[in-house]
Amino acid sequence: MRKKIMSLVVSFLVITGISVPTMSYAVENLTTNEEKTVDKVSNDNKTVNENEGTEGLTIENGVVTGYTGTDTDVVIPEGVTEIGEKAFYGSNITSIKLPDSLVKIDAYGMAGCNTLKEVVVPKNVTELGKNAFANSYTLGSITLPEGLVSIGNYCFNSLPELKSLKIPSTVRSIGKNAFSTAGLKTIEIPEGITTLNDRTFYMNKSLESVKLPKSITSIGNYVFKGCTSLKTIEIPENVTSMGQEVFTNCTSIEKVTIYSKNIVLGEDIFNSANSDMVLCGYKGSTVETYATENSIKFEAIQDTQVAKVSFDADNGEDIVTKDVSEDGSLDYTPENPTKEGYTFVGWYKDTDDITTAYKNNSKYSQDTTYKAKYAHVSMLGAQGKLVVNDKSGIRFSTKLYNDGDEVIEKGTLIIPADLLSEGEALTLDTKKVAKSIGKVNYETNKEENSVTYLGTIINMPRSQFDRQMTASSYVKYKDKAGNEYTVYSPYTKGSISISQLIDVSK
Repeated sequence: MRKKIMSLVVSFLVITGISVPTMSYAVENLTTNEEKTVDKVSNDNKTVNENEGTEGLTIENGVVTGYTGTDTDVVIPEGVTEIGEKAFYGSNITSIKLPDSLVKIDAYGMAGCNTLKEVVVPKNVTELGKNAFANSYTLGSITLPEGLVSIGNYCFNSLPELKSLKIPSTVRSIGKNAFSTAGLKTIEIPEGITTLNDRTFYMNKSLESVKLPKSITSIGNYVFKGCTSLKTIEIPENVTSMGQEVFTNCTSIEKVTIYSKNIVLGEDIFNSANSDMVLCGYKGSTVETYATENSIKFEAIQDTQVAKVSFDADNGEDIVTKDVSEDGSLDYTPENPTKEGYTFVGWYKDTDDITTAYKNNSKYSQDTTYKAKYAHVSMLGAQGKLVVNDKSGIRFSTKLYNDGDEVIEKGTLIIPADLLSEGEALTLDTKKVAKSIGKVNYETNKEENSVTYLGTIINMPRSQFDRQMTASSYVKYKDKAGNEYTVYSPYTKGSISISQLIDVSK
């Protein structure tokens, strides 16, 4: 009867993640599975040959469900895909070799292994279940693979010998109490993690340093409660909320810096923490208000973000915002946006005045927005003229809408492609370029308020039919402030020959 009561108490402690002293309970309360002898198990066309593994393993459909052997050095055979729930719970193994075929370690899979010191998790494992390694008091080295996605609740709970752990960059979720009462001294949470769940590092008394990613947006309740060695921590600017008693009983905490200006802070965050602690934040932020209301020393941090510069590609639909550096300058080259039927002109504070164009490394003292300016013009394509007297021609059509700035001149530039250097743009200043001014409209559409005009080279001899030609339409505009500028819309296919056009037209 006494053993049954003890068993129930210990089970409750393990499930709730509460640390208990190292005792013989792990052996006394071993969870055993019905023993089955399996020589070979087929799983997704993969054969598990148990003869390659340690004797005493119970394997069902590629899942290790238990171990009844006496060997303390265990080898799991290839083909096994999962360490099942409580498969090695309370086992006295000292080492374990896991196969590359493994993809998951289930709940309590290796919990309570109090003689196990090291585990290398194979490269294909994507999920660690709840309490997967919990209460394995001698486990001091765990290697996790890139590709791991999920760490379950209480996964590394009560591992006093686990002093360090590298969390792979692929991890996207970390469960509550994942590292509670562990022996970690330092830890870095990777980018991509958005939430620190309740009690993530609860009672981790050795924890001295934590680096949080910019992707973090919320911090749950009691996350660092009882971390008595933690001295400083920085909370990134994207964190919008922090739960209650996050730093309760952090008796060594000296400085907490919160970069969010409007974070929502829970109750008693610094309850029974170091009374000399300094809370750092921006002037006028909710952090300053919290410090004042709770009689916590406040220190203002310099707002190094002098301004923000935004690039609006399509009237609020596609905006990129950049922070200006401490000296007030912005070193950034925005990508040229695209818009069907239009040609990008540039980025301007005022699209009616091209003198307000964005220039790299300009200085800013306030938030500024640049909008993309487009010209409603695009080159449509190329056409080959009929062959007459062993001569032909090539022409390029352009569609222009009269719904923007005033058009002063329109035309087409044509040149053999091999006369352009690689990456060189075709402009009015290009040497040996043929310029065709579009004085006569090929087609006028009054309903669309558009015209189509052509640029043509004629009388090219047959010896030139295979020569690649390239082109660009051009339009000279005058903006509403009276400034003149030129827009180029190049032939989208790069270049083409008369021979190709004639073949296509057949």
